[in-house]
This record gives sequence, C-alpha cells and structure tokens, in this order.
Amino acid sequence: QDVMRCQKVEERFTLGRDLGAKTGFKMGAGSQLPQALRERLEAAALRAIDQVFNWNVVEKDYIKVYAENYSTDQLDFILQLCQEPRYQQLMQVEVQMIKDTLAVNEAYAGPMQEAALKAIQEVLQ
Repeated sequence: QDVMRCQKVEERFTLGRDLGAKTGFKMGAGSQLPQALRERLEAAALRAIDQVFNWNVVEKDYIKVYAENYSTDQLDFILQLCQEPRYQQLMQVEVQMIKDTLAVNEAYAGPMQEAALKAIQEVLQ
C-alpha cells in the first residue's frame, strides 16, 4: 500500500476511470447531445460508476497485482525511491501525463469508433 501511495495509484486509477467515461460520452451519439445535457448525463453516470468501481472496491485487486508482479526486494527498492524528491516530482508528472495522454486518445476516439463500426458492418454483410 505504501508503494501504491507513493506511485499515486489511487489518483491515477480515478483519473483514468473518470476521463475514460467522459470520453465515452463524447463519442458517437453522445457527441450529438447538447453540451449541458451531456454534462448532466456524464455527472450522473460518474456517480453511478463510482458506487461500484471506486478505489475502496478495487484496492485489494491492485494489492494482489502488485504482489504478483513485484518481489519484496523490488517493493523495498521502490519505497527507497519514494523518499527521493526527484521521484516524487516524477510521480506528479506521471499524473499530469495521464490527463494529457487520455486527451490524445480522445482526439482519435471518433475516427476509431467509425472505423470499428465500418469493419463490423462489413463482416455482418
């Protein structure tokens, strides 16, 4: 848990979850909705999603993933790194990059959806 706190895993999880859901509303039919309505729908959906998919629910799953992928020595090493101000700065930049990279992905969401739909339609014909 200390390693996940240092690596801002909860914050990164929440950002990814929320920004991903918001991107979904900007694609397809959601993009045709008036902005005020879309924002209300996004807010309602995020509240509902947060009830079933929040950090308190998934933290144990993340702990398991960390335990399966890192040895005790590796976790100890990361904890040592966490004490370094430069590592803390790196984690701040990582969080900002999540926002920025999701924005890049969002820019391609419409064309990806159109391409996938076209491919599906071709298969179904």
